[in-house]
Amino acid sequence: MSSIRFSAGRLQRKPASTTAEQTEHRDIIVEGDIVRFLADQGCLASEITPYTDGVASRNFRAIGPADLDLTVRCDFRRPLDKVREDRMYADLASLRGISVPRGPWIDGHIRSVAATARPTIAGVSLAQLEAFQLPEPSRIGEMLAALHKSAPASADRRFFYAGLLDSSDPLWESFSHARAAFRHHPGLSELIERATARLERGASRLLATTDMPRCMIHGDFNPPNILASGEELILIDWEKACAGYAIADLVQAIYYFSAWYGRHGLPFAAAFMQRYRKTHDVRPSILDAWLSCFPAFIFLRDTVSASLQPLGPVGRMQLARFQAYLRNDSAPRFRYFVENEPAIRHAVLG
Repeated sequence: MSSIRFSAGRLQRKPASTTAEQTEHRDIIVEGDIVRFLADQGCLASEITPYTDGVASRNFRAIGPADLDLTVRCDFRRPLDKVREDRMYADLASLRGISVPRGPWIDGHIRSVAATARPTIAGVSLAQLEAFQLPEPSRIGEMLAALHKSAPASADRRFFYAGLLDSSDPLWESFSHARAAFRHHPGLSELIERATARLERGASRLLATTDMPRCMIHGDFNPPNILASGEELILIDWEKACAGYAIADLVQAIYYFSAWYGRHGLPFAAAFMQRYRKTHDVRPSILDAWLSCFPAFIFLRDTVSASLQPLGPVGRMQLARFQAYLRNDSAPRFRYFVENEPAIRHAVLG
């Protein structure tokens, strides 16, 4: 992370831009915007540090006098009222003993972008830890098992990956566009073909797996969204939480964490599943069907995000972030899953 310092003097606002291109540039959030946003709320920040994590949002750490230490999140895709809903889901999880981010919260807008601030958590995401620092997989299984005991919120929202269970969803047509966009990228093209073939073979099996009870799910249960703060694990980023099928969180965890722990030469899936199964019954046929399709669907969805034609500098900035994520995170993760699938299946299915 790089940081930029600001003087404590009064900030001068620039005159409003007048051209369409200038207007689009104003939508790019920079460090000075964070200082002004917080100043409007009575918080004087003297140092702003952009976080490297985040694809659809930009996150900053703001430090100032009187022990001011805030994390500011700028969400490019959702209105402020939807962003505020995240806390409702997190609060429900806290009733089950799960550590979640706490306020006081600052809400508002940076131009048209929803922005929120909360006290910074003194922790590091699991995606940034070395092998010897990673928690035992059973602790991850314990956290997810506790979450899945929570009743879903009454004001619910759509499962982010709902298109997996609906072949008429427009997203499926977008897969063909992404397939064409990356046809000249040998490594990506091969992975996309394998993912496509997996969906074509196994998608129909998922139709028999929807007769399941619903519970609250996180929707994005992966290493960057769990912070280690001393001995405490804190589950963050609740934007995809909803009432859904527990199997979605479960398979996503197997998919993401197996790759991350495997990168360090550590096993994950067996101990994780053993702990989760202490309190939750998992039907092998359903787990098998979701393992066949869900990782491929997640990867293909990432290829769509990385192949969209952007408008203006904001769109180009986001596209660059999605493309970097596809190359550096999503593609290596799916490749790891494909290459190690027999061992992963044996660990979770026996």
